[in-house]
Amino acid sequence: MGYTHYFEQSRNLNEEEILFIEKIINTSEVKITGWNGEENCKIILTVDEVNFNGVDDESHENFCLNNRGWAFCKTQRKSYDEVVVAVLIYLAESKALTWSSDGSDEHGEFDDAKELLNKTKNGDKKQ
Repeated sequence: MGYTHYFEQSRNLNEEEILFIEKIINTSEVKITGWNGEENCKIILTVDEVNFNGVDDESHENFCLNNRGWAFCKTQRKSYDEVVVAVLIYLAESKALTWSSDGSDEHGEFDDAKELLNKTKNGDKKQ
């Protein structure tokens, strides 16, 4: 058990979406790395796979989209959760996936992710 996001990818991602996911990651003040959570692990951002995690103690399960339908990601509410949720909201808006969560928008648990997504859409960068 744990704090989990569930998602089902309904179509392949396109290059524009991959570039926007990269912008989300670059806009966030949270350190993001590749699948294993080690600082120098490469983030994967391609139309065939999106794969990232938090860093070191702020990592848990990697977030992975790979055009294979249903999946989940347990973040344990660690700092990279805001990036995961921002990506999920963005891709749901673009009809690339549907998602649900153990978290609740009603309780403000997605506020940081929404703020990150808005900053990204408005072109704000981390300092």
